[in-house]
Amino acid sequence: MKRTILGTSILFILLFQSVLIAQDFSTGRINVDEYGTAIHGYDPVEYHLTSRAILGDSTISFDYNGATFYFRNVVNKKIFQTLPERYSPAFGGFCAYGLAFDESDSKSKRGRYKVDPTNFSLYSGKLLLFCPENEEPSKRNWNNNEDYYYSRATSLWAEIKDK
Repeated sequence: MKRTILGTSILFILLFQSVLIAQDFSTGRINVDEYGTAIHGYDPVEYHLTSRAILGDSTISFDYNGATFYFRNVVNKKIFQTLPERYSPAFGGFCAYGLAFDESDSKSKRGRYKVDPTNFSLYSGKLLLFCPENEEPSKRNWNNNEDYYYSRATSLWAEIKDK
């Protein structure tokens, strides 16, 4: 009897841990990994300064809206701290094109596609991230009509960002 209870308890713990490990952490307002890191550790300020995706340093970080942002240097961190809403990725760092066209019934998952931080665009001063190029939806489609897609994504984001 004790062995059965112990065995059942161990099985339950292992199953529960596997559910936690498989959990999608990108369901909130900001797209983060399992450690709470935004943009897979890329420096949000560098996109704006150099138009390049450059990894930040985990020892130079700042928490904003429940996500940890990494920076290439202390200067970029200070820039971000001064105007985080300007340098944070638009749409919480989720795929801009996916957000524009997702019509899922699940409000909590709707439009929240994982991104490739090296696949990005700056649109009207906003950092937009996209899914990997080899997956749909992608930036290739976005570039065909940015104004229209940005408007659609903005509308859906306003509807779902707090859900």
